[in-house]
Amino acid sequence: MQLFTTESLEVISDLLTNLAAGWLATIVIFPGIWNSRDAAEIYLVLFSNIFFGMVSLIIAVILKKEAKYAV
Repeated sequence: MQLFTTESLEVISDLLTNLAAGWLATIVIFPGIWNSRDAAEIYLVLFSNIFFGMVSLIIAVILKKEAKYAV
């Protein structure tokens, strides 16, 4: 018995792909770089965005492969 259908796995995968794009886009458009903030705070925000973007993308790829091989 399968917990999720193929269609729901693809929808979740697409949602996570869009979420990863949002996380990774905030690296480019992060407004805190031009304000006078502490460098440690800026690095924390940038690296957390990279981390969450990569995790979302990895999970999306895993789900997409799972949906491809699910019957």
